[in-house]
Amino acid sequence: MICVATTAGAAAEVTQFAIIVDSHRKVKMTIGSKSLVPDIAIIDPVLLSTKDARLTANTGIDALTHAIEAYVSVAATPITDINALKAIKMITTSLRASVASRTNIEAKTQMAMASLLAGVAMSNAILGAVHAMAHPLGGLLNLPHGEVNSILLPHVMRYNMIACMDRYADIARALGEDTTGMSTREAAERAVQAVEQLCQDIGAKKRLSEIGLQEEYILELSKAAAEDVCLITNPRDATVEEIAEIYRTAL
Repeated sequence: MICVATTAGAAAEVTQFAIIVDSHRKVKMTIGSKSLVPDIAIIDPVLLSTKDARLTANTGIDALTHAIEAYVSVAATPITDINALKAIKMITTSLRASVASRTNIEAKTQMAMASLLAGVAMSNAILGAVHAMAHPLGGLLNLPHGEVNSILLPHVMRYNMIACMDRYADIARALGEDTTGMSTREAAERAVQAVEQLCQDIGAKKRLSEIGLQEEYILELSKAAAEDVCLITNPRDATVEEIAEIYRTAL
C-alpha cells in the first residue's frame, strides 16, 4: 500500500487510523489497525500548493492538535515526545506562512514534514478529548475536521491542564513562548494563549455557534464523544456531563 499525502494535516499516510463517514446516520467512525499503516508514504510539498488558505489552515491545525494531544497522552513515550515537540515547533514557524501563500514551498515543506511527525506521534500515543469531541460534531454537521479542532483545542487544553501542567509548559516553549521566570502554571497558560493566537492569525472561527452547533445537540454529542476511542488516552478523565460543559464553554 502506497499513500500520497495531499494535505499537511491528516497524516493518514503514516498512521494506523482511517475514518469512515456515514452520511445517512451523520456519524464518523474511527478504525484503528496496524494493517492500515502504508508500506510507503510519499510526501510532495508541491501538492500542498493546490490547496486554498482555508483548507491549509484547517489541516494545519489538525496536525497541531495531533502533536499536542500525542504529547499529553497517557500513552506517550520518549519517542513520540520527540516527534510531537518537533512537529509543534515546525508548525509554529511555518503554518502562518503556508496559509498566507500557496507558492511558499519552504513553508509547505515544513508543514508536510510537521504533519508526518505529528502523525507518527499520534499513531503510537493516540489522541485525546479534542478528537473524541470533534468526530461526532463533524459527522453531525458535516464540518471540516480541522475547523472543529481549532475551536475545541484551547478549551480542552484548559480542561486537561490540571493533569499535565508540566507538559503544557513544554508545549509553550515549543510554540516559541519565552517562559523564563514563569511558574509551571503560568507557562502552561501561555501554551493555551499561543494556540489561540495562532488560530486567530490563520482566520479560524472562535465559537462552535459560528459553525452551526446548537444547544439541543450537546447531550447527544457528549454521549458519542464519551464512547470515542480517542478519549481513552486523554490525560484527564471526562464524564458525559464534563464533556457537555466543554461543548457549552466553546459554544
